[in-house]
Amino acid sequence: MQIRMRTTMPGTRHGAPWPDRGETCDVPDDEAEQLIRYGAAEPVELAVEAEPSPPEAAKPARKSTRSQT
Repeated sequence: MQIRMRTTMPGTRHGAPWPDRGETCDVPDDEAEQLIRYGAAEPVELAVEAEPSPPEAAKPARKSTRSQT
């Protein structure tokens, strides 16, 4: 699960320093849930690529309702 750190964690994780506050990292779901529960991290909403919307159909030109004199 992708998380964003809300705090600066002391020490290391698997021999590497924890990401700084505001940075993101990928951790196992159970670890992420624990960090989120303790307020040390928040889940990152992953952007889902939306399907492109179809182009709008060409609309017919509006005819004027005014009489031309």
